[in-house]
Amino acid sequence: MSIIIVTTASGSTSNSYVTTSEMEAYFEQNPLFYSTWTDIPNKDTWVVFAATAIDRLSFSGSRYVTTQSMQFPRDITDDYTDAGYVPQAVKNAQCEMLIYQKLHVDSITMNPNPKTSGITIDSSTVISFFEKENPFNQLAAGGNMKTVFSLLKIWTGASYMAHLGRA
Repeated sequence: MSIIIVTTASGSTSNSYVTTSEMEAYFEQNPLFYSTWTDIPNKDTWVVFAATAIDRLSFSGSRYVTTQSMQFPRDITDDYTDAGYVPQAVKNAQCEMLIYQKLHVDSITMNPNPKTSGITIDSSTVISFFEKENPFNQLAAGGNMKTVFSLLKIWTGASYMAHLGRA
């Protein structure tokens, strides 16, 4: 079964924030991961897998349209969120999530993460990273949970309210 990536903002059938081409452009800037990316079979499956993991988080505000399938865009107006659009930070977080999921390593240090080693995926099985133990204390930057949460922090709970001066 092949997956077709749909990135329509506020779409009812969307399943990703980035296209495979956008993700490839992002990875061209990461020499440690780009060669791995070019060798990945079923890229579309991995792209959707990373978006699914992002969408399992809780975000401030509500969906921009009640019928949209993805968490973004959000019905929030601030310096980072244009109404009806997916912020670039969310797209970047999806790319970083894929690095972490695919390699099970930190993309800067290339150190393995023993808590997720052995997770596999194919085109018929999209499991959520968040069904496994979350390594929130993973160190370094790039392709790890700390980077993903850093990119998303203004839309998650108290940090977003503090950003608006409402906490």
